[in-house]
This record gives sequence, structure tokens and C-alpha cells, in this order.
Amino acid sequence: MAYFERRRSEQLTDRDIMRCLKRHVANEIYAALLNPATDNPVGRELRARRQAKGIPISVLAATLGVPYQRLRRLEIGTRADPELEARATAILEQISPPLAA
Repeated sequence: MAYFERRRSEQLTDRDIMRCLKRHVANEIYAALLNPATDNPVGRELRARRQAKGIPISVLAATLGVPYQRLRRLEIGTRADPELEARATAILEQISPPLAA
């Protein structure tokens, strides 16, 4: 709303403001397409570590205080979240592996 008010003070109509916003989004998408992220998602490794320790995704997500869907997207590689990855890795490091029966 602050953006709308600022642009309205520049005598732009709502239609012009929406056009500006759409152009900004298009520019961001175009830049992302031209320069894709080079870092490899580590979700599979995170998932393998979690499963090796026998921790359900819902339990790890609750421990991290995030919805399990957010952690799931990180694990399958559709979301890059270095901060969440670091927190999850730190928690998994603290948990000892299960004893073999």
C-alpha cells in the first residue's frame, strides 16, 4: 500500500502502477532465467541424513518451527533456503544415529 501511495503521489493511475509492478516482476524473472542459480540443491543429502537417523519429516519440521511442506520443498529441491538447510543440518548433527538391533 505504501508503494501505491508513493506512486499515486507521482500522479500515476492504479492501472499504471500495476503495469510498473508487472514490469518489475517480469524483469526479475528474466534475470533469473538468464542467470540461473549455480549452487546445487542439497535437499537429497538432507533427506538421506534425516531418514538414516529415522526422523520423520514432521518431527524435524516441528523442531525447526516451520511447516513440514517448507522442509519437504527443500528436500525435493524445489526450494532453496540456505538458512533452513543450515538449521536442519545442525539439528541432525546433534542427534545420534539409532543403535542397530
